[in-house]
Amino acid sequence: MTHHTSHNLPNARRIATARAALTTAMAVRADCPVISDDAVIEMLADLRHFCAGRNIDFATCNDVAQEQFQPRDERRPPMSLLTDEIRERLLQNGKIRLECSLNGEAEPDFLPVVKLFMPESGFAWLLTEIDPDAPDIAFGLCDLGMGFPELGNVSLSEIEMAAKVSGLIVQRDALFVPTKTISVYAREARARGGICA
Repeated sequence: MTHHTSHNLPNARRIATARAALTTAMAVRADCPVISDDAVIEMLADLRHFCAGRNIDFATCNDVAQEQFQPRDERRPPMSLLTDEIRERLLQNGKIRLECSLNGEAEPDFLPVVKLFMPESGFAWLLTEIDPDAPDIAFGLCDLGMGFPELGNVSLSEIEMAAKVSGLIVQRDALFVPTKTISVYAREARARGGICA
């Protein structure tokens, strides 16, 4: 791996932006490691290779990302796909999870509240809750169409950004009716390589 110093980097601003985005993402997971220039450069190189292999315009993605990246407290409110009723149910679940955590109780295993998906992309999300302290952050089962669906946090504004970059539309599955808890959906999705709901 080639090593670089910050003052020789032609894309220093881009690296700083990427580092800030990574730090924000990991702070959500209570993990704040030091991120070097080399690590960010490798990440950007990997993204370029990923885009090239899928005929995605990296430059356009980067421009949209720079427009979209904002500190958490300046982000837009959650997407309009979440009706007031759905958003309230997600927030209520988030408050219950927070209370359980503060009281040292076991994490609740909720039924999913909403299913979002991007037709023709394989992207899908089964969301169970919204963080009451950070209403742009939801939790649920996330499937990015690569065969490795996982439970975790997701930024609602970043879902919107992904749709904007790809030219696809994020939809709410109005026919989705949960029949099992999120842990069961997650176990089945890992076995199948994707969400089936």
